[in-house]
Amino acid sequence: MSLLPIGTIVSLSNATKKILIIGYLPQEIGSDEVYDYSGVPYPDGLIDSKRLLLFNHKQINRIDHLSLDDQETKDFIKKVEKIKED
Repeated sequence: MSLLPIGTIVSLSNATKKILIIGYLPQEIGSDEVYDYSGVPYPDGLIDSKRLLLFNHKQINRIDHLSLDDQETKDFIKKVEKIKED
């Protein structure tokens, strides 16, 4: 599994709205669990912190829009994936 670029829009198997990926490896406050992504409802965006979604790659049902995937993005994703492995 390779992480998707920031800005990618996905549909999750357990959500009714599309989700815009805005970050990697978030951790829920008070929990040791680290997720693959943080996201916000699309097209709403970040309305308040209670609508920030934490989810894993395996929950993605469909990629609706793949964001910019240039060399800078690929290099950054490699760094994030290395951190995740450690």
